Amino acid sequence: MDILKPDSFDKLIRKGTNMDAFLKEVKKEVAVNGTKAKVHCYLINFDGDHSPRVADFAAFISHRLLDYCIPRSEIQKAKDLDSKNNTTSSVVKLNKIARDLLSSLDKSGEGGELMLYLLTQEYLKMPQLLCKMPLKTSSEMHIHGVDGIHVKYDDTSGGLALYWGESKMHKSITSAVSDCFKSVGKYLVSTGGSGTPYQREIQLITSNLDLIDEELEEAILDYLNKDSTNYNKVKNCAVCMLGFDYDMYPSGPNIKQIGDLLKEASLAINSWVESISKKLIKSPPLHSFDIELFLIPFPKVDEFRKVFLKEIGLK
Repeated sequence: MDILKPDSFDKLIRKGTNMDAFLKEVKKEVAVNGTKAKVHCYLINFDGDHSPRVADFAAFISHRLLDYCIPRSEIQKAKDLDSKNNTTSSVVKLNKIARDLLSSLDKSGEGGELMLYLLTQEYLKMPQLLCKMPLKTSSEMHIHGVDGIHVKYDDTSGGLALYWGESKMHKSITSAVSDCFKSVGKYLVSTGGSGTPYQREIQLITSNLDLIDEELEEAILDYLNKDSTNYNKVKNCAVCMLGFDYDMYPSGPNIKQIGDLLKEASLAINSWVESISKKLIKSPPLHSFDIELFLIPFPKVDEFRKVFLKEIGLK
């Protein structure tokens, strides 16, 4: 019996997250030759003085920290209590808890993980299925396993499509691509049996699912139950965010227009997509999986890390 519907996950989408002020589309839904992957590329947008809005973008995504880090039922409980008491103290407390979950390490990739969460929800309309941040045993450790788990209805099977998320921020796109596919491949290929990284993530989902919708939760748990025929309709896919240095950004204000940078990136994306194609084809069977890839060129990824940590009060 098919118990999911095309609109089953619409209610889980967090609204009011318009990223267009901070990101400029280069190209989206670019097919990667010889694979089932698609690329979506965005530049950091410019302000009125033609400077990249890196710090503003870091501030913007930091404001979504609570949604990313705290389970839905806890947020709802805090909002209900604040409404009852005519205050905001409960939500403020949760925001402090969310911030304390993040690492203060200079090379932390958690800003990229939060970016992946927002990009996937905003542009692909796929909500987060599991909030993994509260499962950390130490704020200075990154979450184990995949960086995110998103979900959508699969039109082909009438079942569940799981999107295993990986975020990588490197100086070069080549190393980001290699590292990303090495990580996410473990959740696309080795899915059967017991004790695999994939099965451990499934166990985390089934033990911690929190959607404030009992009927939807029961439906998802049925699809993730190996003894259910609906388990055979679970499709594994990937969604990735690759951040990397791009030296064509201007070094200061009023040097280059965003339109000029856009033209340069529109040409460069061809080589970026080609490198992704070669890597996937050389890594079978990854080329046969649906993979959504966000490419985000930065002036310097290390600078983004610094301003993000500053925005969340960890530096």
